[in-house]
Amino acid sequence: MVYKIDSVDGDVLSWSVTETGVSCEVDESYTPTIYVSVHGDDDFSTARAALRDHPAVVRVAVVDERVSFRHDPEQVLRVDVVALNAVTSVARMVSKWGSPGEYRCYNVDFSWEFRYCLEEGIDPLPKHELSEMQIAVSETELASKRVTELTIDDEVVTGSGEDVLATLSARVESVDPDVLFLNTSDLIPVLFQRADRLDVEFQLGRRLGWQQLVGESTYESYGQVGHSPARYNLPGRVIIDGSNTFMWNQTNLIRYD
Repeated sequence: MVYKIDSVDGDVLSWSVTETGVSCEVDESYTPTIYVSVHGDDDFSTARAALRDHPAVVRVAVVDERVSFRHDPEQVLRVDVVALNAVTSVARMVSKWGSPGEYRCYNVDFSWEFRYCLEEGIDPLPKHELSEMQIAVSETELASKRVTELTIDDEVVTGSGEDVLATLSARVESVDPDVLFLNTSDLIPVLFQRADRLDVEFQLGRRLGWQQLVGESTYESYGQVGHSPARYNLPGRVIIDGSNTFMWNQTNLIRYD
C-alpha cells in the first residue's frame, strides 16, 4: 500500500505500509509526461523534431487525447521527459515558440506526487492504519529560531537547543511515525538550520535531510490579497501542517492547546 511519494535527486521513492512494516521502492525508470497541441498553420513535424533533439526529452509521439472535458480526442504530441524537474523547463521552452497560443502545453502544473500517482495508476489511500506523532511549537519559540521548548504529543520538552533537538530526533526515531502533525511546518527549516548552527546530527525523515517544495508567495483573488506559505517535505513521512490545512483549521479534527 503506497501512502507517500518522494522525489529525491531525480529518483522517485514510493513508501508503502505493509503488515511487517514500512518499505521503500526506488523507481529510476519513471519519465513524466506532458502534452503539446499545435494551432495555426504549423504542424507537428517542426515541434516533434525540436523536442526529439532536446537533452531533457526521452521520447516524442503523436497520440489522441482530450485536451479538456469539453473536447473530443484530438492529435497532440506526447512528450516524455527525463525527470520531474524537467517538466517546467521543457514546457516553458515550448510556450515561447511561434505566436501566443500557437503551441499549448498540458499536464504541466501537477504536484510531483499527484503526477506520479496519476501516470502510474497508483491509489495512495491507506489500507493500513498509519502511525502518527504531533509536534507543536509556540509562535514565540518559532520566531526566536532557537526552539528551547516544544510539545511532542502531550509531553512538553524543554532545555537547551541541543537537548531539544536530541530529544525530538530520538523520539521520532523510536516511534518512527508515518504521519507528522505539525502546528506549523515552518518548524522544519528552523530545526534543521538550528542543528546546522550547533553542528549536531538531526533527522526527522526516514532519510536524511528535508526539502522545500515551494516558497511562500502572495496572491490576489476577488480583490483580496492572500498569503500562501512555503511547503516542506520529509522523506518517508506525510506532513500535515495545521496552519495551512483547511480541514484541520475549520473542522476541529485536531486541536493544539
